[in-house]
Amino acid sequence: EQPSQPTGEPQPAYPPIGPDPTLPEGENGVETYPGQPPLLPVTTEFPSTTETFTEQTTSTAASGLGQYCQSPRGQYPSPNSCGNYINCWDDVAIEQECPSGLLFGETTCDYPQNVDCGDRPVPALEAPGSDGSSSGNGTSSQCPSSFGTYKSKKNCGAFVVCVAGEAYEFSCPGGTNYNDRLKVCDYPYRVDCGDLPPNPNSVPSRKKSEEGSSSGNGTSSQCPSSFGTYKSKKNCGAFVVCVAGEAYEFSCPGGTNYND
Repeated sequence: EQPSQPTGEPQPAYPPIGPDPTLPEGENGVETYPGQPPLLPVTTEFPSTTETFTEQTTSTAASGLGQYCQSPRGQYPSPNSCGNYINCWDDVAIEQECPSGLLFGETTCDYPQNVDCGDRPVPALEAPGSDGSSSGNGTSSQCPSSFGTYKSKKNCGAFVVCVAGEAYEFSCPGGTNYNDRLKVCDYPYRVDCGDLPPNPNSVPSRKKSEEGSSSGNGTSSQCPSSFGTYKSKKNCGAFVVCVAGEAYEFSCPGGTNYND
């Protein structure tokens, strides 16, 4: 027997779609939308960023040194001693000392013969490392006069710088000897050492300063003339000694700068 056929219209698998939803009407029939939720103020706590200076830093107001700062930043003479200076950095002023044996000029620590202290008190100068014994007139046995540069009595490759009668000894670079006539370190064949032994270091090839290139006349770009001493182009704390047109660079001791 055949199954009976369904009668009537087929029923949909899903419920019929109803009418579109309507939005509430506002004034004058204008549809309105739900309002946004109220915004709450957001507060965030940040850690304190207050900085405190170390004990070595002294404000100008507390120390009274700010009156000697001629500009917000720089180094200026101290009225307390010719061997001291005021280091100014914005609202901070610190009094500091020059390296031993040096005095402060207008802008830098320098050898005493180059500094006019004026009314500033002059400290007793010390000469650490001096190998010359002092004679009765206060001048080292290696110093013919209180200030100047002279050949050393040890060997031909050394020289002494006399500061207030104390001798500071230096060695010429690269096996060169000290030319007392030109007051520079020079090639051995140009120096008469007399009875002094030559520089114990070997003489290298004619090595130029790293920064100086040779020009057409055989003079390094750092040497205005073939012989002499000049400020370095690298930094204020260095200088070059020009020997036969070649530049040999030196660094000033103890953080000092070269006074050209």
